Formats: sequence, C-alpha cells, structure tokens
Amino acid sequence: MVLIHRGKAQGIIRSEESIAMRAWRVLPVVIELCLMSCGAKKAPDQIRVTAPLHYSGTMEITPCMPGAARDVTLKEDGTGQTSVCPAGDVVLTVMRGNNSKQIPVKVDRTGDGVAVRIEAETH
Repeated sequence: MVLIHRGKAQGIIRSEESIAMRAWRVLPVVIELCLMSCGAKKAPDQIRVTAPLHYSGTMEITPCMPGAARDVTLKEDGTGQTSVCPAGDVVLTVMRGNNSKQIPVKVDRTGDGVAVRIEAETH
C-alpha cells in the first residue's frame, strides 16, 4: 500500500516480503542468544586430593582459605584446606600412591551461595 499525500508518494510499502526480511534479520540474534544460554554453564572446579594410603572415610575440605594451595593433602583425620572457592560444581580426584579416582562430593554453602565445606566419602 502506498499513501499519497498532495500528489506525492509518501508512505511505506508493506508487503509480505518486508515482514519476511525482518524475520530473517531477527533469526540470527535469536539463534545466538540460544547458543549463549546453552554454553553459559561454567565447568566444575577440579581439585586434586592426595590421601594417605590407608585412609578410608569422610573427607572434609575447607574451601576459600587464603594462603592454601589449590590441591589438597589430607591430614590423618581426613581434613584439608584449599584456596579454591567453588561457585558451582566440584570434582575431586583422589590420589593414593599411583592410583587415582574421581568421587562425588557435597558442597555445603551459606544462604548466599558461598562454599564453606566440601565433603566426600572415600573407601
């Protein structure tokens, strides 16, 4: 449709083509937003734990300790410290001599999400 005002063409031509062209311009933006949301999850924090050869039981690791190393060396009572302050998931790799295995962990957090303890069982 063309609007004519005082003998001159003034208007906007609307057709199905212009709507389709707008859709094609918006589609890449929508696809990019979907891809960004899929890739937004952060990789888990990985911590290597060196355990005594004979140790079996609960490990309690205190996170966010200034001056502590990233990797943990467990004491005989199963406690340790790390400088890592995990915001998301945690993966512990337990080393005993030449053997290593990944084990599931439980991360205790304050009400605002700050990690205060990492706990895991090893046998």
